[in-house]
Amino acid sequence: MAAQPKSTKPRIGLGLRLRAWWNGVEPEDLIVAGPRAMKSRVQKKAPRAETSLVAPLAEWENGRIRVMQVIWGADHGMPGGADHVSALVKPFGLDPGKNVMVFGANLGGAVRTIAAECEARTTGYEIEGDLAHAGKQLSAMAGLDRKTEMQLYVPDDFDLPPNSYDGILSAEALYRYRNKYELLAKLQKSLRPKGQLCITDFVLAPGVKPNDPRLKPFSGEELEFWQAEQYERRFRELSLDVQATEDIGDSYRQMILRGWAELAQGDPAKLATARAFSSELEAELAYWADRLKALETGALQLLRFHTIKKSETRLMSDW
Repeated sequence: MAAQPKSTKPRIGLGLRLRAWWNGVEPEDLIVAGPRAMKSRVQKKAPRAETSLVAPLAEWENGRIRVMQVIWGADHGMPGGADHVSALVKPFGLDPGKNVMVFGANLGGAVRTIAAECEARTTGYEIEGDLAHAGKQLSAMAGLDRKTEMQLYVPDDFDLPPNSYDGILSAEALYRYRNKYELLAKLQKSLRPKGQLCITDFVLAPGVKPNDPRLKPFSGEELEFWQAEQYERRFRELSLDVQATEDIGDSYRQMILRGWAELAQGDPAKLATARAFSSELEAELAYWADRLKALETGALQLLRFHTIKKSETRLMSDW
């Protein structure tokens, strides 16, 4: 039987589909003409924003923060929302007597979800000052400022008291930090014996090198992608017993797409806000399109690690 000729039709990735949807064109148009050539056409097709539907920015927010919540839901700056957070911390078995940390807290959506649903005292650390400040204001507006705390993460001043937390969640954050080796040690030290650490992070897929050209879109950021084996080795060194290592990339891709789809089908106020802050929305779109592309081309995986700190034991020589 003769071999079937290979299709010459270009592969349309999820990120390209997102950009085409926002620009109001077909994905093929972006392939043929390119984003710059499409600019004038896009501007003609873009509907006029109803500025009367867009509330003025509060003193604690900016255009980016407004756009993040329009896409991912009020209170949140990342995909998945409260449901994603609740599923990640469910194994913690939280109750009002527990103390929890969220590292890489973004706008503090996870912090407030845990405090509201589990009534646990929850502290969030975020490296971006504008997000940390906004998170503090959002907690106060939600009436959760007594149960939550938003802190600015300053690497040189990040000295946590030992045995402080029953659970620590770090969701899609650690790939942005180059000092993961020492940072994980600090997180482990702050856990109580039998405390739980849940990390979801973008990691290099098996066989992928840090200089892989598919990671080029990330080159403008200070990132350090680890391999799964690096995490697991460091967990062993820190006496963290790995309970689960799970690839959640497919479900995460769906969460990303769902956020953009809900915006596309959203009410006029959401769409007006998106148009009013179009440059911020374009930046957010590019940010997530790059992550989608890295996942779908197999350069990165999104893994969930769930670990438990082993009980501390004293040797005879320590007595």
